[in-house]
Amino acid sequence: MAAEWTVAPSAQVLALMESNPRLAIGDGAEARSAAADLMLKLDGRTELLEMALNARGTLRRYTRDVSLDRDEQQLDVSINRRGEKVLLSMNLSAARDTTLTSELGTTGIVADNQRHESLSAALAPAFQVTERTTVGGTAQWQGSRYARTLSSPLVNYDYSLLGVNASHDTSERSSLGISASAGRLASDGPMKNIDSIDARLQADYRWSAKWRASASAGLSRVQTEGRNQNGSVFSAKMHRDAERYNFDAILSRSVAPTGRGLLSRRDEAGVHLTARLLEHLDGGVVVSRIRSRDYVPLFGFSINDVRYTSAQLSLNWQVTREWTLGLGGGRYEQQLLSNELSGHNFSASLIVAWRHLTPAG
Repeated sequence: MAAEWTVAPSAQVLALMESNPRLAIGDGAEARSAAADLMLKLDGRTELLEMALNARGTLRRYTRDVSLDRDEQQLDVSINRRGEKVLLSMNLSAARDTTLTSELGTTGIVADNQRHESLSAALAPAFQVTERTTVGGTAQWQGSRYARTLSSPLVNYDYSLLGVNASHDTSERSSLGISASAGRLASDGPMKNIDSIDARLQADYRWSAKWRASASAGLSRVQTEGRNQNGSVFSAKMHRDAERYNFDAILSRSVAPTGRGLLSRRDEAGVHLTARLLEHLDGGVVVSRIRSRDYVPLFGFSINDVRYTSAQLSLNWQVTREWTLGLGGGRYEQQLLSNELSGHNFSASLIVAWRHLTPAG
């Protein structure tokens, strides 16, 4: 069957000023940089398949400190095949960035500009048992590799996850579900294998065409070499999609791997708001707070505890259909609770962006 394709290339150049790009303790050193982003989005659709490819490349150069220079690339591919009663979703992601990007809010190790490479794959089949009941499974894998230095505590790791889930539509607007998963972290660190399991109950509700919400909660266990730690996992999300403004809010706790070769309890809260201020003027606010605290079931290991907060404002003026002029500003803070010291970074940017949308057949 013939596919309908849409191609959306885009590019932007930025002039950026930062007060402390390394988030060093204290005031740090001011830096100015120029950056260029190239992006390509490709979407295809048939009666049975939905395909999407997103590619991005970033180049950033600093005027005063060349050790901050970096180039980063990211590729995401997703395929959804829908049958009469079966939906099969596949995702593949690859990234080549640096620790200045990958370690924010996780390990907090951003003093050195080290190369980081990651690859992830996921497969998620879903089966419609009845008109209202669906069961499914997930299989995920992700791996991270670091260009390590002798003084760096970062280690290479692989994380695998298997899960099952079931949901039932209780009405046209609501559904209830249950899920369980088991994961294993294998790393080059001193704790070679760490296992985790969790189980959750979930509820989804859509009370209008514009508003919807979901919530889940459950228990988790992290264990290695005969020792374990019990905890909780949860998630609450709210979304509004409308012409004048869009709103997203999230509050969650999950178990996630980090570059220290350990699993962490990742707490996250965030709000994302975009609004049409005038006919050609949009504004945006993004506020997020992340806390990542290592699970260490064995005695004698230090616990890494990181808090990362970011607040960003943006204004975008649609000059023409394809060209946009933007202003941005942000405040970022990272605190390592092991020594209760924090680093702050303020940034301001001027952005010129171009985007073109082309039906390709």
